[in-house]
Amino acid sequence: MTSPIDLGLTEKEVSGIAGFLGYGKPESGVWFIGLEEGLGKSSDEEARENLKPRSCFQPVMDLREAHLTLKENHTTIDIKTKTSFTPCGFTRQR
Repeated sequence: MTSPIDLGLTEKEVSGIAGFLGYGKPESGVWFIGLEEGLGKSSDEEARENLKPRSCFQPVMDLREAHLTLKENHTTIDIKTKTSFTPCGFTRQR
């Protein structure tokens, strides 16, 4: 049996991360599902550090607003100026 990884998060912080649903406006008539932000070019250390601000995300947030609280390569992530993104796959059902 393997032991869990200690990420230094409180139960409240874990609940905040687990309670995040996604980005956008739930009342909108159209939803796009499937953006996989991945960890991009974040180092393991940055990925761990980004857990703290992620734990404060509201259940649904604006994509840019949320990312302005995160870091990648020691710089705030601004999706308006970011030039590369983690590719994601999607499935289309009929």
